[in-house]
Formats: sequence, structure tokens, C-alpha cells
Amino acid sequence: MKKLTPYPPFKGQFLGRAVWDGNINRKDASILIRNIQPVDNGTYLCLVKNPPDVHGEMGEILVKVVNKEKISEIMVLALVIGGGTAVIILLVLLFVLYRYWNMQKTHRSTPVSALECTEKLNEKSQDMTEVPA
Repeated sequence: MKKLTPYPPFKGQFLGRAVWDGNINRKDASILIRNIQPVDNGTYLCLVKNPPDVHGEMGEILVKVVNKEKISEIMVLALVIGGGTAVIILLVLLFVLYRYWNMQKTHRSTPVSALECTEKLNEKSQDMTEVPA
């Protein structure tokens, strides 16, 4: 049996960048393209035939080269949602603290005369003595 050898391209845009990555024994004719660039975008067709084959299936692959983002979209979404939630919680907390502080201020600043205090104490002591046994 003749040993099958893959051949790299002799010319074209992939010269020096296309490397064999398949396994002929498993009928895998994969290639690896190094240093891929935006000009490599496109649809590529591949037809592999070995003599005495006369027919082969046409392979098609769509290549899209995109720039890698430093911050992922999920990270941005998480920051926006987390930041918004934190702001809402902070606003609610500030509102509650403001209301509490105003209530405390109102209770502390209500003047009560000595006469009113005596009357309140007398009312409470009468209520306690009138408890039926």
C-alpha cells in the first residue's frame, strides 16, 4: 500500500500558514490555518479525490474572523445589572434611614410640660389600681 502524504499549498493567501491537521487513516483531511486575519473571511470549498476516485463530496466551510473583545458582553451585562441593583438598594436604604432619622428627630423635639407628665403618670397609676381581681 502506498503511503499517502498531504501537501501544503505552493501559492496563494495561505502559503506558510496552512498546516496539515488531519488523519488520512480516519479519512480526516483537516487543515489548520495559523495567524488568521480579517482578509481570510469567506466561504471555502474543498474537494478531496484520490485516484482511482472520480467523484468526491464538496466540503464547504464559512470562515468569519472577528476581533476578540477584552471585556465580554456577559461581563458588561453583569456589571450593568449588578450596578443598577446596588444603586436601587442604596436609594431604598437612604430613604428608610432618612425617614427613621426624621421620626427620631420629631419625637425628641416634642416639648412636654411637667403638668402633662404628672397627668399621664396619674392616669397610668389609676388604670393599674382599677384592675379587677
